[in-house]
Amino acid sequence: MADTGAARLQRDLQRWLTRLIQRDADDPALQLVTITAVEISRGSHDAVVRVHAPLESLPQAQCVARLNRMAPHFEHSLRRHLQRRRLPHLRFAWDQGMDDAATMMAKLRELHRE
Repeated sequence: MADTGAARLQRDLQRWLTRLIQRDADDPALQLVTITAVEISRGSHDAVVRVHAPLESLPQAQCVARLNRMAPHFEHSLRRHLQRRRLPHLRFAWDQGMDDAATMMAKLRELHRE
């Protein structure tokens, strides 16, 4: 069974990061980013924030690099909003599963047409 404190922290991080990206990212392409998951390590030292965006908006490597450059800003803002003693260090990563699911759905539609 998942630790309720960790699960709550994951939800809070996802909710606040979504707001912060929409509010503070000056790049319009980052406005289309969706946070698909937040994975917190044991001990809550690190958090991997899985993101996805339409590929036509921004290449995935650039998207992740820009978000990782903004991570210190997000961490500072989160400390003020969440008022916790310690927050995990943020690292953004592309959610490849979303791309894989879209590819699978396209293949299924193709098979259905045949």
